[in-house]
Amino acid sequence: MIGAWLTGVFGKIAGSAVGSFYGTYKLIILGGLAALVFGFITYYVYTAERAKGKVQTLEAEIDNIKRDFDGLLVSVDLNEKALQVCRIANAENAVALVRQKQLAQDALTTIKLLQAESAHTVEDIHDDGEKLRGQDTECRTVDAVLPSWFTTGLH
Repeated sequence: MIGAWLTGVFGKIAGSAVGSFYGTYKLIILGGLAALVFGFITYYVYTAERAKGKVQTLEAEIDNIKRDFDGLLVSVDLNEKALQVCRIANAENAVALVRQKQLAQDALTTIKLLQAESAHTVEDIHDDGEKLRGQDTECRTVDAVLPSWFTTGLH
């Protein structure tokens, strides 16, 4: 009987000890789970707010990129127009170059003709000077009348 009683007492003590042991740890475990859930919720809210900030920053950057891209499109249009103007000017310059080459060739031909005529005229003057050499024996003043043989060739 005493053995049964001891077994019953030890069972009650052990059961209450085990029960209180598990009851205490149940509270600790539930508190830990609550803290863990609270931590997850806090982390979720924190990351969601950070993501909102990043989204706003990214939207602002996208707006800046769109503005820059629109500016580039305008610049590209202006550059295309400038290139078109340059192409037209280059075509006109090419035509003018051909014309200038022709004018330069004509000028060279004219120069060669004038040089030949000038050489012929110089030869004539030289020959006439040689013919006149020694014919004038008078010593004249500057205001004296030129001899008739000199002035007949001038008329």
